[in-house]
Amino acid sequence: MIEDNVTIGAGCTVNKGLLGYDTYIGKNTKIDSGVHIAHSCKVGPKNIITANVTFGGAVTTEDEVFIGLNATVVNGIILGSRSFIGAGSVVVRSIGSDQKVLPYPSKGFPIP
Repeated sequence: MIEDNVTIGAGCTVNKGLLGYDTYIGKNTKIDSGVHIAHSCKVGPKNIITANVTFGGAVTTEDEVFIGLNATVVNGIILGSRSFIGAGSVVVRSIGSDQKVLPYPSKGFPIP
């Protein structure tokens, strides 16, 4: 399901949902080129997903999330509203609202 005013760049893949869970992209979300969104993901409204980001299955993002270049979000992770994922980060656990993740030194752990 893709809501209104969503932009999806060239070379992206958005997989169909599995096991009764739809893949959903919220309104006013911008997705750059080369992004992979796996099965059953729920992307909230007003997200910015930059080039070559990879989402594992069943990732959920809430409102106004920013995800930097080449970041990877593993299966089942939840990214809270207004969270910021820096370029090259590997997110291995869920992140609360208004949290930041940077690839160095924290590699997937929130920084207040």
